[in-house]
Amino acid sequence: GTVHYVYGGPAWPTNITLNKLANLASVDVIITNDKSQWTRCPVLEEQDDATLAEGGAKKLHMRVHASVDKSGLANFPSTDNNDFATGMGWFPGYAINVETGERLNMAFGEDSWLVTENGRDMMWNPTGTKYLGGNPSFGGKHYIYVFGHNGDNTYPSTDTYLPNGPRDVPRYDNGAALHNLFLAAATVGGGTGPLSDSYKREIFTDAMWVNIPLLAAGHARFETTVTIRLRVAKSYQKGYTTNWTTNADTASSPQNANRPMYTFNTSDIETHKGDAVTAANALDLINIVPNPYYAYSAYEKKALENIAKITNLPERCTISIYTLNGTLIRKYSKDGPKTSWDWDLKNQGGGAIASGMYIVYIKVPEVGEKTLKWFGVLRPGDPDSY
Repeated sequence: GTVHYVYGGPAWPTNITLNKLANLASVDVIITNDKSQWTRCPVLEEQDDATLAEGGAKKLHMRVHASVDKSGLANFPSTDNNDFATGMGWFPGYAINVETGERLNMAFGEDSWLVTENGRDMMWNPTGTKYLGGNPSFGGKHYIYVFGHNGDNTYPSTDTYLPNGPRDVPRYDNGAALHNLFLAAATVGGGTGPLSDSYKREIFTDAMWVNIPLLAAGHARFETTVTIRLRVAKSYQKGYTTNWTTNADTASSPQNANRPMYTFNTSDIETHKGDAVTAANALDLINIVPNPYYAYSAYEKKALENIAKITNLPERCTISIYTLNGTLIRKYSKDGPKTSWDWDLKNQGGGAIASGMYIVYIKVPEVGEKTLKWFGVLRPGDPDSY
């Protein structure tokens, strides 16, 4: 995989180290209209010119705008907007590190100068507009950022802005660590200079995936739940926990000691016994192959062999084969675990059948019956082939 860092103007640090690219992980991003699953996260300013941005916000700093709830309302505080007064919104979905099972922190952007492209409402609602007035608008620049949990370093107690605070982005913590790092970067030196850059480096070193979304023409934002699967060739890692809201690396009661854990069920493939409806439906699977039969089949191993196979049979059944005028030419009684039956294309007396159409009737005791039509063209007998 490749990580692209976006240059954000003169204030952007030019000496970002890429030493954490080894931590790039496979991630699932789910977009849903189920608000109970939404992610609390910073909203970033994507306008290049701070003089055009709301509140003079610099690019890739938090938006200078009141935080909003899941309805896009700045009614602070409220039941879903009770943490930080500015810069925070809700991404309509969540991100999961499939290697560790962790829910991840996210952020999204918008260009507050692009008001007509939903760029000033603190909501993730991209449009389908690529260019506006000849300039790139990219749907209002609602870029998506997914941050990895790549460490648990903290700032020293002497740090002016984040004493003992997270230096690395943790697993999902309702966006708290990201908010504090962005706030420190915007506060120190007015958002410029080496110290401000150092906070921004800590943030974007942990940015694993960045995306530029556009709304497809003729479609609404929440027509259906969407899963975006981002994959790299790596093994699963230790770190699984159901406690996604903790700031700590290890939950107080982790499942399976934080080692990879997988669940599955076999309800769709398990054997059903004593279920009349399931047994009746299974009759639809019975078939005869090949159909039509042209002189030979792949089941024949000898030169004088002719075989058509009746497949997907139950343990007990009766197979009757008729000509179109109703004459019974062959009858079999099956009672065994094998799920198929080979017909040698002979009648009850052992003679070869004539080419033509036949009716294959299968009766399953206490379940039902199945009727198949079969057409065969037999090759002329060759007594010299043996």
